[in-house]
Amino acid sequence: MAAKWFIEYGTRRTTLAAWKISDVKLRRISHGVDTLTFRAGHGNVDVNFPNPQFAYNEPIKLFRDGVQWFLGRVRAIEYNVSAPGEGITYTVTGPWWELENCVLQVPWYAYSNSGAAKGQVYTSHVLLNVTRTIAEEIANIVGYAEGAGAGLQTGAADLDLPIKAPIDEVRDMTVAEVIIRLLRWHPDAVAWFDYSQTPPRLKIKRRAALTRAPLMKFTDGGVDWRPRYDLVRPAVAIRYERSKSVNGQVGLDVIDDIYPAGKTGREIGALCFTVNLIGVKLSTLQADLECAPINISSIAFWKGLFPTLNDSTITGIAFTAGKPPIRGGLLNLPSYLVDGGIAEWMSVNGIQQEQEEFKCWLDITYRNPLWPAGKEQKVKSVPFSETKTSTNAITGTYSSAPDIQPGEAAPLGIAKYIYDSLSVLQYEGSFELVEEECSGKLLPGMIASVQSDKSGLGVIDAQIIETVEDIDMGTTNVRFAPTANLTVSDLVELLRS
Repeated sequence: MAAKWFIEYGTRRTTLAAWKISDVKLRRISHGVDTLTFRAGHGNVDVNFPNPQFAYNEPIKLFRDGVQWFLGRVRAIEYNVSAPGEGITYTVTGPWWELENCVLQVPWYAYSNSGAAKGQVYTSHVLLNVTRTIAEEIANIVGYAEGAGAGLQTGAADLDLPIKAPIDEVRDMTVAEVIIRLLRWHPDAVAWFDYSQTPPRLKIKRRAALTRAPLMKFTDGGVDWRPRYDLVRPAVAIRYERSKSVNGQVGLDVIDDIYPAGKTGREIGALCFTVNLIGVKLSTLQADLECAPINISSIAFWKGLFPTLNDSTITGIAFTAGKPPIRGGLLNLPSYLVDGGIAEWMSVNGIQQEQEEFKCWLDITYRNPLWPAGKEQKVKSVPFSETKTSTNAITGTYSSAPDIQPGEAAPLGIAKYIYDSLSVLQYEGSFELVEEECSGKLLPGMIASVQSDKSGLGVIDAQIIETVEDIDMGTTNVRFAPTANLTVSDLVELLRS
């Protein structure tokens, strides 16, 4: 029985014929944007301009019988007004389009716009692989894209990417660019979407974990392929460089990760590259403080706060009766800061501080040298107020504990992962699968087993990275090849950066 194909748009789901849709083609590709294209005949297209039947950015679903076959959004509308018939060609893109148009940003704790206080600030300056595996990192950034409105999902079970890679610093990259950058540590990984779920689920698996499709036999040719001997590598050698300081002398620490055992990385054809790691850092902070004791019951204390009370014309100072001096702090700290500043790191040494107001009322007696001998004048209840930093520190030089950063660890074992990806002979080629209806038996995320009886060659296994389904004709064009991120020159360029 022939399958029935439906388009769902808005609240309406009906057949392609009822929508007057033809030329339906669905292209799926690893690490790229899946696209559904179709032509909708509308008679005179001017009737639909500028309000086409399927609006820009609106979701469209394609169903095969009752199974969701594709879900995306309208991204291009092309009016066809030439003979023999008029119509509109629509292009609908899958969720990878949204990843290509979403710049990855992360929160940093920093000053914003030269403000006085630190806070959470989003920036496109990103540190990757600080604490996560590649799988965890990709799941995290896909979650960021979901929060930004991208229509997709993924989970740990969907991502077969166990490497914990060195820290990588990037700026101004889209989520898609970051994913591809991360996948170069797993150069045989294939990415695709499961459209049977809503929203579509992103899956990324290494070659060994891909589903094996049924054997395809071509008795009369119809398949072309070539082996990629040039991608097979006899060894992989990663050398990690890290600065190291011993007794003040800075040197270079080199750590080798080479596979297979017994290889040196100097073999012809070996993949060899160097990765810079964050080195060891040691820093100590110092600060000088001058402090004075607090004794609000002492006139000498107030003279220290207010130098004008030391004027030679003043002959007597006393607290105003009934108005005792006061302080506004809660901690009742013993001293106040005369010079210097108390930093946050001093709290490690038990240093406390608070801002408090000191206030008193004084009766002041003074005389003018030009006055007759013995003549004085008293001014009562003169208010004095000053805000100071009170503290339990004492005068001296303070040093922080040494800040030791041991350096980034070399993630040994990655050479084996990359060697396992590059040591298997891979093939690239294409063929056409002809069926009564497109069945989806061959899709990205699968290994195609292909045999040509006519050539007498045995079975080859190749990973599918692209398919184009012609829904009207029931044909599927299949392209198999090493994944896009398996280009050795790109891999070396990434790992040298």
